[in-house]
Amino acid sequence: MPVKIAIVTEEKSKNLSLEPQIEAYKKRMRHAILIKELSPKKLSPLLLKPGRHIALDLCGSAPTSEQFAKQLFKGEEKEFYFYLGNAAGFSPGFLEQVNTRLCLSSFTFPQHIARFLLVEQIYRASEIRKGSAYHK
Repeated sequence: MPVKIAIVTEEKSKNLSLEPQIEAYKKRMRHAILIKELSPKKLSPLLLKPGRHIALDLCGSAPTSEQFAKQLFKGEEKEFYFYLGNAAGFSPGFLEQVNTRLCLSSFTFPQHIARFLLVEQIYRASEIRKGSAYHK
């Protein structure tokens, strides 16, 4: 059964310049990891769904690619929700409800770049798990 990942944003990105690259990574992973993108009106109802809920946050942990791969594929967890905030970030109340806070970088990126980086790191994690040469 493939791992299911939802990338959740508060609003759809208007900048589509990286969409072909994002779609190419998703296509490469489609047999092992299914990625869907959601832009709900409210984030909080999603927190009730089973799975691991991860907020991308400047104050979160900043694992290496290898550590991220281990975290993503450890245990029996098969559903993940990655939340990308807007320019204002997340409310403290929302951050208290997620399982994990993850920092992609101490730099601030536009949402379309953060999405691209996240999808690439998920792909990289899958390749690390397989032992492929992509990561080297």
